[in-house]
Amino acid sequence: MGQKLHERLDVWKKLLLDFGKRNRLINFKENKRSNVRIISPSCDSLFSLIAIQEKVIEFPYAIEHVVDSYAEEDENLYEIISEGDVETSKRPKDLQRTLKHLRYKANTSIEEQGINILYLAFGLLKWKEREDSSQILCSPLILVPVKLTVESLTSPYKLSLYEDDIVVNPTLSYKLDNDFGITLPDFDASQDEVETYFNKVENVVRNQGWTVERCINLTTLSFLKINMYKDLERNEDKLSSNTIISALVGEQSPMQISEELNNFDHDKNERPIDTFQVVDADSSQQDAILLSKKGISFVLQGPPGTGKSQTITNIIAEAIADGKKVLFVSEKVAALQVVYNRLAKVGLADFCFALHSHKANKKEILHELANSISLDRKKVREEALHELIVLEKKRQELNDYQQQLHTPCSRLNISIFDVNGKLAKLEGTPNYIFDIKDVDDTSVEQLEERIYLLKQLSITIGKKTEDYSQNVWRDSNVKYVTNELRHDIDANITACLPIISEISDGFKSCCEKLDLAIPASIEGYNLLKELLKLTDKAYIIPLKWIYSDEFDLLFTDIEQFSRLTDNINELQKNIYAVYCDDIDNCNACLIHSTLLHQMGLLKSVLKETNANDIAKGITRMKETVLSYKNTLLNLYGEVGKMAKLLGLKELPTSLAQYKKYVSIFDTLLSLSHYTPTQNLLNKKEVLRIQKTIADCKSQHEKCKKIQKEVLAICDKDILSQDLYPMLQRFRGEYDTFFRFVNRNYKSDMRTLKKYLTDSSKLSYQKALSLLTLLKDASDSSKEIEIHQEQYIADYGIYYNGIETDWELLEQVVGTFETMLSMISIITPTMQQMLVENVVPISELKAFKEENTQILIDDVYSNINSLLITGFDEETRIGTINQELDELISDLSHFEKTYSDICSKRKCDGDFTTILSELQILSEIQSGKKELERKEVYLSKHYEKYYNGLKTDWNKLKDALSYAKDLRIYVEMYNLPRSYVTKICTEKYFIEFEKQSLKKFIELDVDLANPLSWYFSLFEDSSSFYKCDFAELKSRMELCRDNKYLLEEWVDYRSVREKCVSAGLGSYLLEIEGKNIFSDEIVDAYRKRFYNLWLDKMLPLFPAVLNFRKNVHIQTIEGFCALDKEQFKIAQARVRERALSRMPDFNAITTTRDEIGILKRELSKQRRLMPLRKLFMSIPNLITSLRPCFMMSPLSVSVFLEANSYEFDMVIFDEASQVHTEDAIGAIMRGKQAIIVGDTKQLPPTNFFAASLNDDDYDIDAEEKDIYSGAYESILDEAVAVLPERGLRWHYRSRHEHLIAFSNIKIYNGSLITFPSSIETAPDFGVEYIYVADGVYDRSGKRNNPIEANKVANLVFEHIRKYPDRSLGVVTFSEAQQNAVDAAIRQKRIQNSSYEFFFSEDKDEPFFIKNLENVQGDERDTIIFSIGYARDNKGIMYMNFGPLSRDGGYRRLNVAITRAKYNIKLVGSIVPTDIDTDRTSSEGVKMLRSYIEFTQHGISALENEVTFDDKLNFDSPFEESVYDFLVSKGYDVVTQVGCSGFRIDMAVKSPVKSGKFILGIECDGATYHSSRTARERDRLRQEILESMGWKIYRIWSTDWIKDFKSEKDRLLAAIEDSFKSSQNGSIDTNEHQQKIANDIIIEEKIETPKNTNRFGFEEYHLCNSDEYIYMTPSNALKKIIEIEQPIHFEELCRKMAPLYGRQKATSVVRNEIRTLLTTNLRSYIENKGSFISLKDFKELKVRVPQEGSEFLRPINYICDDELLLAMTTIVQNSFGITPEDLFIVTAREFGYKRTGENIMSTLRRIYKAALTSKKLKEIEGKVSIG
Repeated sequence: MGQKLHERLDVWKKLLLDFGKRNRLINFKENKRSNVRIISPSCDSLFSLIAIQEKVIEFPYAIEHVVDSYAEEDENLYEIISEGDVETSKRPKDLQRTLKHLRYKANTSIEEQGINILYLAFGLLKWKEREDSSQILCSPLILVPVKLTVESLTSPYKLSLYEDDIVVNPTLSYKLDNDFGITLPDFDASQDEVETYFNKVENVVRNQGWTVERCINLTTLSFLKINMYKDLERNEDKLSSNTIISALVGEQSPMQISEELNNFDHDKNERPIDTFQVVDADSSQQDAILLSKKGISFVLQGPPGTGKSQTITNIIAEAIADGKKVLFVSEKVAALQVVYNRLAKVGLADFCFALHSHKANKKEILHELANSISLDRKKVREEALHELIVLEKKRQELNDYQQQLHTPCSRLNISIFDVNGKLAKLEGTPNYIFDIKDVDDTSVEQLEERIYLLKQLSITIGKKTEDYSQNVWRDSNVKYVTNELRHDIDANITACLPIISEISDGFKSCCEKLDLAIPASIEGYNLLKELLKLTDKAYIIPLKWIYSDEFDLLFTDIEQFSRLTDNINELQKNIYAVYCDDIDNCNACLIHSTLLHQMGLLKSVLKETNANDIAKGITRMKETVLSYKNTLLNLYGEVGKMAKLLGLKELPTSLAQYKKYVSIFDTLLSLSHYTPTQNLLNKKEVLRIQKTIADCKSQHEKCKKIQKEVLAICDKDILSQDLYPMLQRFRGEYDTFFRFVNRNYKSDMRTLKKYLTDSSKLSYQKALSLLTLLKDASDSSKEIEIHQEQYIADYGIYYNGIETDWELLEQVVGTFETMLSMISIITPTMQQMLVENVVPISELKAFKEENTQILIDDVYSNINSLLITGFDEETRIGTINQELDELISDLSHFEKTYSDICSKRKCDGDFTTILSELQILSEIQSGKKELERKEVYLSKHYEKYYNGLKTDWNKLKDALSYAKDLRIYVEMYNLPRSYVTKICTEKYFIEFEKQSLKKFIELDVDLANPLSWYFSLFEDSSSFYKCDFAELKSRMELCRDNKYLLEEWVDYRSVREKCVSAGLGSYLLEIEGKNIFSDEIVDAYRKRFYNLWLDKMLPLFPAVLNFRKNVHIQTIEGFCALDKEQFKIAQARVRERALSRMPDFNAITTTRDEIGILKRELSKQRRLMPLRKLFMSIPNLITSLRPCFMMSPLSVSVFLEANSYEFDMVIFDEASQVHTEDAIGAIMRGKQAIIVGDTKQLPPTNFFAASLNDDDYDIDAEEKDIYSGAYESILDEAVAVLPERGLRWHYRSRHEHLIAFSNIKIYNGSLITFPSSIETAPDFGVEYIYVADGVYDRSGKRNNPIEANKVANLVFEHIRKYPDRSLGVVTFSEAQQNAVDAAIRQKRIQNSSYEFFFSEDKDEPFFIKNLENVQGDERDTIIFSIGYARDNKGIMYMNFGPLSRDGGYRRLNVAITRAKYNIKLVGSIVPTDIDTDRTSSEGVKMLRSYIEFTQHGISALENEVTFDDKLNFDSPFEESVYDFLVSKGYDVVTQVGCSGFRIDMAVKSPVKSGKFILGIECDGATYHSSRTARERDRLRQEILESMGWKIYRIWSTDWIKDFKSEKDRLLAAIEDSFKSSQNGSIDTNEHQQKIANDIIIEEKIETPKNTNRFGFEEYHLCNSDEYIYMTPSNALKKIIEIEQPIHFEELCRKMAPLYGRQKATSVVRNEIRTLLTTNLRSYIENKGSFISLKDFKELKVRVPQEGSEFLRPINYICDDELLLAMTTIVQNSFGITPEDLFIVTAREFGYKRTGENIMSTLRRIYKAALTSKKLKEIEGKVSIG
């Protein structure tokens, strides 16, 4: 243990065990409200009544007559109603108040800490700490736990026994033992009398001079934390080994978590099938659940109303599903109960143990355990699990949409939603169509540049004087207009005009001559020149070539047939050099395919793959195959003959059968040396004989031995005598002293002496022994005679009675057993031959010599070496013969075809060459046929150009090329047929064209330069080429005469060029073509750009591309239904998993394991085992039945032995109020700790202890600073060393203002809260009720009675208005709490009709509490009474009790966050009464702020919250929707809410002030910010709807697609909502969404009968039939494979028959060792004496088969298998002892008796398992290490 832990441990112990004089168990003092002294009856009488007889004791009860509860008290003012059963020392008023105070403290203690503190203390020990001390201490002795009850306000208090132990003051006992060595006597309540015990105590302390006062006090005492002290003291080693505790004390660095767990994407990384959350969980809760599943210890900060219990429920469910043991700890019973109720609601209560109180009911606990045993086993249906798959898919669809919608993309780095917003703002801009290139690759800079240029363009267009489209200089590329340019324009245009006129005239003349209709333009002029140029390569050609549709085929045919003729000539030269002339007469193609096919057949069956070799040796191969076939026929024929001779009906059809028959022949030949009986030839009989021969041999040898003994002293004749009557006389009649006088005795003695071989004296005893021996010999002989016929039938000639040669007989029987196991068939003929010794030995020998095994093996080997198809031993001989016949046929066919073609060759050649030549010949023959077939076709198409094989193909190609060029022009320009006819058939026109072309070329020389210069002035001169000559001349003249238009164009072009270079060319054309207004140019481009951008981006985001509103809404609805349904499925899955881990109580168990112990306790009717002992006895079982324990810290130390109970997870709730020393014992028992609480809520204080010990009942904070010691809680310490997770979603408040103050002032706005649909309404939200006349009674009772009366009035007003709403009252001080209680009690007495509201049996009963004990409670309405005010002198002090101290603001935070619907702050002060300059307390300052907040609302916090009335929009999309709604006259508020979550916009009711009729949410930033689909698409909307909202969702994707329809739908939704709000009422109750019909989730599992409890396999024996015919090596492998790991001796025993032995002899062992170390060395592995294959990995426990007599000796089972059996049994047992473990293990392996050999082996294995930590033993119980 480290030094830091040691020091802290000392501190913790001192804090847990208080021996100071402030402890009333040490120094008991009577004070006003802390105890009641009972005067009568006496100690013995009262003890008997309440502790023995368990009577209910009634206290005196009186009614007060005065109404004013603050008047002076007078005894005469009370009327005694009941004298009661006891007399006390108090007056009626004090008694009633004290009993009320004691009952309140006792109940609070049970609720807060699970501790009963109310006791009847019998006797006081008066003693001194030192002899010289003058102070006498009084300490209670016998403590009897009791409880106070009261039926109504007008009923007396009753006292009864509380179910707890009656004890002697343990604190006093501990102190006296430690300080004085005095041990107080034990007290047995059922036997000892109180007075007798007091006398015993006085005897013990007499020497000290101490005394015992006989008295009885009803008081509050607390001593049970001594259990925590002892817990820490006993488990120091466990404390030091716990890493969490080491971190807490600073012995190791703070714990960290992996970065990947921060901002965890739950939807992406967690599948529904892998989660077991049983109730709803937001993302912050899922973060906590994730860490819990990862086994990480952490702090869970849970601000008010954020679902701590909900999160804990899910954490526990996940842990149970994961098979973990959970310890859930809280001092508050309410905290445990809330979680328990949640678990019960989801069907998991059966797996939870609720033990808040240190004293639980034994019968109830046993009843719960009995219920666990009887739970039905169920499993989750596959249909339910499929729903989780569907849920995952739907969730992914929703996530895909929002992720893709908001993913920044392209170089613009904007999302689709951003663009939707921009388009929504541009809705009114006109649409224009133009191209924008590379929209998806446009950067931000590029887009901004284009927008800038378009703005400049719009300015330029605005200044123009005329339309640019009419400017003759349009499209000019001139940048500057210079004087030189003006001069050049005049010169060049003037030079061009006359030349253009001349060209125009010549063009028209030529066209008329040639019948051409070509436009009179430069383009037409150029076309004419191209036609004229064709005359350079003109041919006289057939006219049909120009107009034929098959012209292209003419070119194809030229290439084809020119190649064909060349190829034929070349091939003919080569082929005729090798073959005879008549080769042309053969069908080369047919021969080639035949040879190829036949060779393929041969290759498919032959292993020889070389075709040349096959062809060359074809004849020899055919003869060989034929010889193999004949040999096989002969061999099988000989076997068949021998089989018939031996009576075998079936003839062998395969090699395996052939060998089998040969083996039978060999075996029969071997057996012919013996003369067997019929039984020896029967396999079953041989097995029987072998089993009985040992007994038979023993019987015969015994008989022989007895006879030998007899014959050693007698003649052999005596054996034939019947002397049994004589033996009877010796045993009866002669068994007396008087036998010597008996005549028959003497006669019998003489008879016996006749047979003796010696003359020695025969005594009575010797005679009796002889007769007894003869009787044994006679009995043995008779037994042999009885079975002699069977022996002869079994053994035949080898049987010779007692003289039988048993060694020979055993050898014969063994031989026949071995041979019969080897021989599969033995016919009656064979049996008869063997029995009659007429086996045909000579025939068998002759067969063996002639038909050797080698011969048939060689034949098969040769066939298999020849053929691809291998014939194994199972192949039928008919199949082989059939395949050989087919092969012979194929060889013959090939041989004939191949020899025919070889005969036509001039020289030899191989098969491959001949095939190649046949291919060539085939090609020649087909080519000639093709030419013959096409000759008519070619002559027709090519006319005079075709001349058969002598055709000039080159000339023909040139003519066709000319025709082709001409065809192009004809088709392109639709030239007239007359023109074509002229130039194809008449040479005159060809010459005319040449002359015309020459003239045009001369004119071009003069025109080219000036015209090109003019065209170069324009961006695109293509239009000039199409322009008519006259039009061209006109425009050139206008350009020459209007040069000022060029300057205007230059200015426009400058801007235009920049736009074009920026990619705006297409848009410019649209601007110019459509005359777009200058003020629309920019927006029109934006709109077009963003639309095209969407078109480019959407295919990359299919979820957005394919978005359809109705489909998406259906997906959301389906998701919501399944998301809720998954909790039910998870509940069933958790139950299924938990039930599967429960033990089978129907299985056989030992009486000493935990199941046996529990069964025994359940069967008891009385004398039940104490709970602590029961828990110590069955720790493993109880945590299996109930894996979740729910306890107070005290209960943990009382019930759970630290070494027996180790939990995987410890959860602390309300940890801010738990002292570290109280928590450390529970943390010590866990591997993981989850500390749940809120550092902004109540810390632990010494206030509760003070309430037990302080003398003054009405504590004044001004006089006694009981709050000054704000002790450090486990939460405070854990925050410093453990990682944190915080819950953020606030669920409790139905009005946002109920949490807004704390969220802003204390939690810095970190909570996600939800706005209410109602801004203001009566009794809703927060309000301040000012009591103007309230006065604080500072010098008296320290309360404010006027304010208390106001609170009482509000309580009864609440009951009248909202009887179904729960209510709680919170006060600043206990004095004010009592004042309020008194005021309410007075009203209750006056009007009993309201009593129903004050019932304590309700789920949320009415309470009155102060700041210190209200944490963890919540009610619909909270009335908060300040109490503090100006005193009767008008002075206002700045002391507000606990609020003024350190951490006071935390108390205020708790109080103001308890309400769900309404909080009424009641005070007698105004904010200005609190002077913040006079106090430094944060709590007091915050109180002033809170009063201001209750009066003025959220505006009081305007300096601390980002909230204003200005318009706020998340995006342009929301702004466009807002603009639309405002344009329709609606009052719309944006960003509704005062926390991190805001509704995008809401429409106010036009008739109801403060009411929103519709909330509108878009799929923008708020939608995208949700971390999970559940939050985004279900949880958030459900919460809003439960708070009265009606939410309408606008999908930007659909809005952009169809503005009009979506707007109409929005307006319709607003109108519908308005109508429903008019007809309905304010509904702030929770609303639940309808979900889909439930599916059937579970189905019952039928419990299987007689199941193997531990799942062990049955031992599979390797039968001899499986390996007897194998080679030894293969047999060894077979046996090892089946029975591994197998002991060497067992392996040898199984292999012995293969070596002709009955058992494992040394020869067999040596053979096996040789095989294992040679042939099988690489296959097997030795581990000691056990052998297995090297690839053997999965060891299993193997137990005897049911009904099998085979048992492995314990030393034949390997240690690993025994250890595996033990660990499996331990895993399936609960708290089994070592000895029971040995017995169960032995039984599983079939041992009915556990001898020393078995037990010593199991003990050795067990000790080794303990050493290796595979098992561990704790308090005599075995568990997994």
